Amino acid sequence: MHWDGSEWAMVKEPEESHGYELSFLGVKFHDPNLGWAVGAVNTEGAGGAIASLWNGDTWTDTRVPASGCRIELVSISSEREAIAACHAGGDWAAVRWDGSSWAFVDAPDDYLGYRQYFAEVLPRDAFRKLPVDTFDDLEIISEDDIWITAWYDEPLSHWDGVSWKPVRINKRAHISDVAFGPEGNGFILTRDGELFTITPTGAE
Repeated sequence: MHWDGSEWAMVKEPEESHGYELSFLGVKFHDPNLGWAVGAVNTEGAGGAIASLWNGDTWTDTRVPASGCRIELVSISSEREAIAACHAGGDWAAVRWDGSSWAFVDAPDDYLGYRQYFAEVLPRDAFRKLPVDTFDDLEIISEDDIWITAWYDEPLSHWDGVSWKPVRINKRAHISDVAFGPEGNGFILTRDGELFTITPTGAE
């Protein structure tokens, strides 16, 4: 769904979802002209992961070579670089977008190895010092401004270029998502449906 400043409107429903159970599980934007909506379509068979690309004007469905799994997390580096984690039962797999298609990448398939999928998109020190084994969402603003959310351990952590620091809200809640607008204002959504704001660094 899209907010235009005054109201919400449904704007995306993949054609192949008709007659099936469609679930969008994540949406991530790199800028106003580049974004991905990801999830899964459950059919009578194995079903499969879905990924739809926004180019600033339209959504285009892309083929993900992963049956029987769903995508919950995607990280975007550029229009030619995105990486996503597919989850099927207790197994994980990674797929990478190269600007034209998705393909599997070598990665550990154990649950704790899940974070390894994002080693190539995180700065070396940020990856080496990750405070959690798994995370639910990843937001890379710059090399010294990165946010992660996790179900366990620290719910919200921030990388400042030197170290990860826990970020507290007014209560210890499970964080569902963190996102930032073009001017640096941030938003935190909890699994209980509460919304909090993050003030840009240096703002009064």
